[in-house]
Amino acid sequence: MPTTGLKSNKAKRIMLQAGLSLVRATINENRQQMQRISNEINQTYNWLKDNMNEMDFKTVSRVAKIAADKTHSRVKQEHLQKFARLKQENLPVNILRRDWRNKSDFPQNTVRNESSRELSESENAILSKGMNFSPTPTSIPVKELIAATEHGLKDLCEGEANLVRSDVLRVLKKAKVPQPNISREEREALNSLKNDDSIIVLPADKGWSTVVMDKDKYQEKMNNLLSEGDTYQVMKKDPTYLLNAR
Repeated sequence: MPTTGLKSNKAKRIMLQAGLSLVRATINENRQQMQRISNEINQTYNWLKDNMNEMDFKTVSRVAKIAADKTHSRVKQEHLQKFARLKQENLPVNILRRDWRNKSDFPQNTVRNESSRELSESENAILSKGMNFSPTPTSIPVKELIAATEHGLKDLCEGEANLVRSDVLRVLKKAKVPQPNISREEREALNSLKNDDSIIVLPADKGWSTVVMDKDKYQEKMNNLLSEGDTYQVMKKDPTYLLNAR
C-alpha cells in the first residue's frame, strides 16, 4: 500500500519547501528593514552633529553606544540560544534539491475576513500592509521620547544628564511631524477598525495573512482550547514577573 498523507516523502518535501520559502522571505524582509533603520540612524546622526555642540554630541553618542551595546548583547545571546535549539532538531535539509537562492517572488500579505463586518476598500488596503506596518504619527510623541531619554540617562552623572536633557528639549522644539505614509482614507479606516469592539485583528497562524474575526467567536475558540484535556492548567500565581526578570 503506498504511503499517503503527511507521512509521504512528497508531502514532507512540500512542507519543507514552504518552510524554507518563509525563512527566505523573513530574511529578505529583515534585511530591508535593517537598511531602512541604518539610513534613519545615519540621517539622525548627521542632523545631531550639525545641530549640537561638540561636547554634547559626544555625550549623546556615548549614551547611545552604551544602550546599543546592551541591546546587541541581549539579542545576540537570544539568537545563540535559538540556534542551539535548532541544531538539536537535525532538520533533513538534504530532502530539498531545488536551489532557492535566486527566488525573489516571496508571498505577499493578504486579508482574510472571517467576521460579520464587511470591510471597505480602505480597510482592506490598510490591513494588507501587515501587522508589522507602522503608520507615521500625526504628532510628535514628546512624552514617550522624554521617557526613553530618562531611561538612557541613568548611567550618567547629573551634570552630563542635564546637558543631554537640554539638547533633547531643543531638538523636540524644532521637530516636525513626518510625512504621512498612508492616505487620509486609510487612517480613517484604521481608526474605525480600532474603535470596533466587536472584532479582533490578528496574524494568521501560518502564512502572510491578516485575519479579522468576530471577538465573541475568537473568545469561544480560546475557551475551547483552554478547556481541552490536560493541555493547560490554572497557575497558582501570575508568573509574568519571574519571566520578565530572566
